[in-house]
Amino acid sequence: MNLYIIRHGNTYWNTLGKIQGSTDIGLNEKGIQEAILLREKTKHLPIDAFISSPLQRAIRTTQIVNIAGQPLVIDNNLTELHFGAWEGMTWDNVEIEYKTYLTQNTTHGYANPPQGESYEEAYARISAVTNKITNMPYNNIAIITHRAVIRFMIAHLLKDSLENINTFQLPNTAIIKMSNEEEENVNCKVRNEKLWKFLD
Repeated sequence: MNLYIIRHGNTYWNTLGKIQGSTDIGLNEKGIQEAILLREKTKHLPIDAFISSPLQRAIRTTQIVNIAGQPLVIDNNLTELHFGAWEGMTWDNVEIEYKTYLTQNTTHGYANPPQGESYEEAYARISAVTNKITNMPYNNIAIITHRAVIRFMIAHLLKDSLENINTFQLPNTAIIKMSNEEEENVNCKVRNEKLWKFLD
């Protein structure tokens, strides 16, 4: 099976550097243009099905990309993490206003947001939906979701720590290809970063 794990297109809050989390922000014009370019990049891929987060920015990206009308599944468990009190803030402001809190509430490379989703809750949710997707009867699946979700998914698939995965940048409409086929065995990728990659 091949997974094409894709981050949604740009939003106004992305432009402002605001934390969106579970807040349902739609694509802006830049995001729509990014999704159109993404469609061109992915049209040659043998995608059998699309799985999308239910948030507007992911669904709209999926609709623009899925011009062939492949099966589409919307899964609530692909929703971006709930960042609680931090949604609508910038990370710079969080680091200033919650400096002490962050030092006391960060685990496995994840800062547990006040009134938000904990590391344990997020990992349980995202590992479960990842397992569900990898057991679907398709060979090539495109997953359109969110940055934090993607990082948790990769950490789960690679059996690696989130802290290590957090070093990877995931700009809007970034694509990561992952495979568990024999020549690209997922278990081997823990030690050899080059065996999984961003697609150009």
